[in-house]
Amino acid sequence: MITDEQRESNALMFRELGRDTYQLHRHLVEVMGENAKAFCSKKGIILFILLVRVCGNLMGVIAILLQAMRTKGNLIFKLPLGLCLRGAMIDALTALYYDTQSEESAASHLEVTNLQYAKSLLERLEVYKDKVHSVSPDFDDDLAEHFYELGLEDNFLQYFDVEVKGQDLRVKPMKESEFRRKGALVEGNYPNLKQMHDHLITIPEYSEKAKRLYHYYKYFSQYEHFSELGFGDVKASFGEDNIHMPSAIKTLKDAVDLIFEHLRKENQAKPNI
Repeated sequence: MITDEQRESNALMFRELGRDTYQLHRHLVEVMGENAKAFCSKKGIILFILLVRVCGNLMGVIAILLQAMRTKGNLIFKLPLGLCLRGAMIDALTALYYDTQSEESAASHLEVTNLQYAKSLLERLEVYKDKVHSVSPDFDDDLAEHFYELGLEDNFLQYFDVEVKGQDLRVKPMKESEFRRKGALVEGNYPNLKQMHDHLITIPEYSEKAKRLYHYYKYFSQYEHFSELGFGDVKASFGEDNIHMPSAIKTLKDAVDLIFEHLRKENQAKPNI
């Protein structure tokens, strides 16, 4: 049973988090606007998208915290709060990784992520059928599948081959090796977060920031993957869990500030045309 003192302490922490998160979101938006010219290259566009995703997750955190403060510190809001922060940590760590890549390497990585996205569309047929049936309940499933695959061919032609089996035509995803460029991919594959972390900690300028981002990502992952003990930490009062939430926000700020520092330098090094 939570005491009145704990409830008040939790409400104070939610307010502190709300202030820090709002300031970081405002800082991100302002600095992105100030450095808009740095986002013109392919690598710059990738970093811009990742930073926009960080902003989106921060907006989610702010919305959650506003509701948490209205309920005087109800701890159930720690669950969606942690999931949004987990997403922000993933995108910030990925942005740090891309920040270390050359223009060519970043473009090659992007092609592989697009291929992975296209592959995932093959597993979304049931979702598409639900959308079709919401408009026309009697629409034939086989015809819906046919239209879905035609859409894949039209929109993602460069990522699919057509496989002929008897009288059936099926779209088949191409192999990642067909999108590789020399020296662009870690061990021939798009790196996972652990591999990104392992790469970044070998670079002194990035090491501490990557390490902190990755550890916060792993901490908030317990919010996504259920376990009885993990949920106990989720619902614990802020003074009784294992995390100082404002430090998580500072970790994000330190990471994005490093990216902006490099973007400014790159932008200043470009000749005026």
